[in-house]
Amino acid sequence: MKLWLKYSAGIIFGAALALVAPASLFAEGAAVAIAAELALRLGYYVFIALLAVNLPLSVFKLSGEKAFWRTILKSMAFFLASTLVASAIGIGGALAAGPSRLPLGANAGLGMSAPIQGGTSPIFALLPKNLGALLSFSGDIGAPLLLFGLALGLAMAHDPAAAVPFADVLDSLSRIFYTINTFSSEILGLLLIPASAKAFRDISVPVSGGNYRILFLILGAGMFIIVFGLMPLFLYFINGRKNPFPYLYACLPAMLASLASGNLRFSAGVLVRSVGEDLGLPRRRSSVSLVVGLAAGRVGTAFVSSATAVFILSSYSSLAVSPLNLLLLGLIVPLGCISTSWGIPGGPMGVLAFVFGIFGKGFESGYLAAVPLAIALSAFASCLDLVWIGICSPFCAGRRGSGALKPIRHFI
Repeated sequence: MKLWLKYSAGIIFGAALALVAPASLFAEGAAVAIAAELALRLGYYVFIALLAVNLPLSVFKLSGEKAFWRTILKSMAFFLASTLVASAIGIGGALAAGPSRLPLGANAGLGMSAPIQGGTSPIFALLPKNLGALLSFSGDIGAPLLLFGLALGLAMAHDPAAAVPFADVLDSLSRIFYTINTFSSEILGLLLIPASAKAFRDISVPVSGGNYRILFLILGAGMFIIVFGLMPLFLYFINGRKNPFPYLYACLPAMLASLASGNLRFSAGVLVRSVGEDLGLPRRRSSVSLVVGLAAGRVGTAFVSSATAVFILSSYSSLAVSPLNLLLLGLIVPLGCISTSWGIPGGPMGVLAFVFGIFGKGFESGYLAAVPLAIALSAFASCLDLVWIGICSPFCAGRRGSGALKPIRHFI
């Protein structure tokens, strides 16, 4: 059975559970909430380890082909440019929707201080005091471990003869971790039942109240236009006027998993399989482009964060939505996306906290206005992030390594 069919079935059962189960089961520490958290953890159990093993192997192989710097620089330039464009689209979409106000609430009053994600702490987390800290780090070890993987790959490329035996070890680990990741993606349909049920219940409460309905509809419509309009148009021209929809179809399982869970890392393991098994991109190239995309290619996070920020600013005052503030917002949001993506999950709420902390002038706690819709924002953002990273990875890797798109009937 195709993965997207399994995931669709899991989402349908999850939606039914959200409708019929009592609210007490979704409270913190209750049965559905615990099952949802366990499902998310099982979903991304091996994802970071798989990337951390594949990255040095990919750097080593690409360096031997004299293609590493070309691949990484091309990927960085492409994904950074796309994040800037997505931020501009989000601002334009919010302005086109017309004036609308979000409930600021008592905790989002003017002048209150707010924690800023993406400040100095993530910088220090990138470089722990010793390598042993990577094994005992209690938080998300994605960024420091991947940075070490990059350094390890470059060191291996410096002395290829000595690195060959270790490269064989990494290749074996990669195959083992990939097997675990394959198993996780196959049972993801079951895991999506509690995860999607919890996400649907969390989203339905603020949306049913009406206060956030306009923002929810704008983001949903924007996501639909981007995925089925702008992205196919881009693929059509960059891929020699070929049919772009098989690329989107290959990313469908990851799109469904991210939309139903609101968690990027939960569904990113599925994208690893789709890029390799459907789009035909070899591991030696996909790992570099995927890591760069996860760090700098968060177009969904940029779109959602910029649009939400405009809604929040207009909630304070129409004067806050000035051309200067919009220009500043278009530059700060991509910076926030990169800063908060160091931990891989990141998300719009981290970007909004970063943005309003930079804005200051009484806006520091403005991001709190979007807290009730946090799961929905993450769902829209992670869906767009994953599909963009997935369809662009073959082109960022270069023509020689772009792989061969498999027939649709053989898609996983």
